[in-house]
Amino acid sequence: MEIWTTEQEEFRRLRREEFHEGGSIIDGCDVIARGYALEMKVRKLLHTRYRLNDLERSIKFYKEVLGLEELRRHKSPRGSELVFMKAPESEELIELCHFPNGGDVQVQPDLTHLAFLVDSLE
Repeated sequence: MEIWTTEQEEFRRLRREEFHEGGSIIDGCDVIARGYALEMKVRKLLHTRYRLNDLERSIKFYKEVLGLEELRRHKSPRGSELVFMKAPESEELIELCHFPNGGDVQVQPDLTHLAFLVDSLE
């Protein structure tokens, strides 16, 4: 029988896992935000999330301007609309997230960026 401390129980409650390629995927945002340290070695970067205001306009940009492919979309239990995009030669995904109940997204300049490999800038 395992006995869990309150902190361990809270950690387990906050940790959300899915299984992928024989390993566990842990979304550590909630866990780290509450001050828990995760002692693990990362094997691979899987996706980066961008929360945005206009999902369909953003999908159109990523598809038509950048040439990314839409892999899947679904609605999360809390009501977020999620769309996963992928560049043709990349393994990492971009997760576009629209959460209407969270209010408008306000992003300051130079907060984040994406870098893509292209054949030419012309």
